[in-house]
Amino acid sequence: MESCYNDGMKTGILIHGCNLHVENWRHVAWGDPPGQMGRVPQGILAALQFGAPMILLGTGASRKEFIWDSTSELGPLLLEAEYTLEYLKRSLLDLLAFAEIAAHFKDVSDASAVEELQRLVACISLDLVSQN
Repeated sequence: MESCYNDGMKTGILIHGCNLHVENWRHVAWGDPPGQMGRVPQGILAALQFGAPMILLGTGASRKEFIWDSTSELGPLLLEAEYTLEYLKRSLLDLLAFAEIAAHFKDVSDASAVEELQRLVACISLDLVSQN
């Protein structure tokens, strides 16, 4: 696997957390394709545009149980950064529904688009300490 960090100038992307219990968490964190990008897609787009070797997901004090699969069974309480990362992993292909992200790729149906998004997600670090 390609390294997440390069040896030259480094650009990092910080995606701020959002209280998991606000009524519009999904809209703030994810947004509404094709044109209304939330924090996570905007951070992914910036990482693509700048070739950022690092993305940091910030957290806060809120915790929420994540539904792991179609059985609707709840998992453990996750901090904002952990929850957001799980949401991103499960919605990875949905990033291509955002017009600006899709425009970054020649062909969104090409496997290389998904591979690049997977590489970005694999390089995400979580801040599980800071809470403001």
